[in-house]
This record gives sequence, C-alpha cells and structure tokens, in this order.
Amino acid sequence: MKKTLMVPFMAGLSCTVYAESNFNYDAVALNFEQRVNQSKNASNDFELDSLNLGIGKEFSHQLLLSLSLGYAWADEVQYGAPYRFKIEGEALLAEVSLGRYFVINERVDVVPSVSVAHSSSDTTVTVQTYVPTLVAEPRSKRTHREMLTMYDLSLAANVSLGPHQKWTLTPEIIYTTNDSDSDTDLLYSLLLAGRVTSDIEINGQYRFDPEEDFFSYGVGVRYFY
Repeated sequence: MKKTLMVPFMAGLSCTVYAESNFNYDAVALNFEQRVNQSKNASNDFELDSLNLGIGKEFSHQLLLSLSLGYAWADEVQYGAPYRFKIEGEALLAEVSLGRYFVINERVDVVPSVSVAHSSSDTTVTVQTYVPTLVAEPRSKRTHREMLTMYDLSLAANVSLGPHQKWTLTPEIIYTTNDSDSDTDLLYSLLLAGRVTSDIEINGQYRFDPEEDFFSYGVGVRYFY
C-alpha cells in the first residue's frame, strides 16, 4: 500500500523539479533603495541611500546565478543635547548569489538561495556643541573605515498575479549575518513588479526587520535579455 501511494507522489515531485518555469530569470537590474534605522527621536532616524546594478542568469538544472555592485551614501545630522552630530559616509558593495527555482505550478515558483556580499565603507562623524541659536566650531572629527562580509540565506516565491506575468508579487524571508559579530537578523521583503513591455519591468519593494526598528523602500527597473 505504501509503495502504491509513493509512486504518484514521486511522479508529482519529479514534475515539480523539472518543469519549465514561466518566469524569466535572465535580466539586468538597476535599483534605488533608501534604508531607515528608526530611533526614539524621529528627527534622529538614520537614512542610507543606495544604488545597485546587477545581472542574473539561469543555467542548467534550474540553477540561478546573480552578481551585483552597489554604492551607498549618507549625509545626516542628529542631535543629542548639548551636541550636534554630522554623519557623512559612503560604501561600495559587491555581492554574488546562487539559487535554484522550483516550479510549483504555472503561476508560482519557489526560489531558495544563498549569497555572500563584501562591503568597504568610510564614515566621518563631526561633533559640535549645539544650542538653538548657535553651532560652535567642531569639537572633534573622526573617520572610521570598515570592511564587512555578509552572509544571507533566503527563501522567495514568485507569484504571477495575471496572465503572461504582467504583474508579479515576490514575498521573501532573508536570514542574514556578518563576520563582525555573532548577531543574526530576520528580514521580510515584499516586491511588486509590472511589465511595461515584453522586455522591461518596473518594480517597488518594501523590506523591514521588526526587531531592529529597520525598514527600507525602493524602486527599480529590470531588462530581460
């Protein structure tokens, strides 16, 4: 009886693993994102802008490889009586990701993936004595340089909301850590994309970490080749 039940189950799994996807994974993407780290004082929320250029390619056995380069920058002023903090920074980022898609049905793919990213950043903090009517000369100015390697494990689903993949919704869970400490974070992401032409897509994304008071939002364009 067990053998009888296993035969159709294994046949269905085989079809899922080797079925052809209706989604196109060969694309070049350009994205802008703004990250916000919230604080108790809303005026001291820290914002980081970034621009990212990436390329993705599908290989045999439904394997996916993507490479990306990014540039991030920040220019913020925060207050903590009696001081004023001016924070200026920039960072370069390179990332490689390897994944595999599994076809659930004609409208849904599930994509687990792993990625490694390396960043190099310079941050300058200028501290000044501050009162509402006067900003004094800088008391101190320090520049901090950091190199960081990050590791991500993610699970995403591509869901077609209409015929011909004109609209696609992509929820994603991302487990991330880095080599500077033992902390780990769990991020949640939601991306909505719409086709402008058969080769061009625009999208909007929202990402957040409820435990760290962090969220980000972004827009992007993708060209399918």
